[in-house]
Amino acid sequence: MDAGRHPGDLSTATMMGATADHVVAASEEAGIDRALPRAVQAHYRRVIDDGHGADNWTRIIDGIRTPR
Repeated sequence: MDAGRHPGDLSTATMMGATADHVVAASEEAGIDRALPRAVQAHYRRVIDDGHGADNWTRIIDGIRTPR
């Protein structure tokens, strides 16, 4: 991660972002707190919006290190 390489050969940010979307939806359906799932979802959305959806999910570190 520190070298800035995030090969998406095992799992991509897009795939994990879709999982985060499902977790948020399931949390809403169950009526439980969605703060944590929404925070995770926001990290994936940022990576995808920044054009790195095909990179590994570890790409979220860039947003964590450089908040908007």
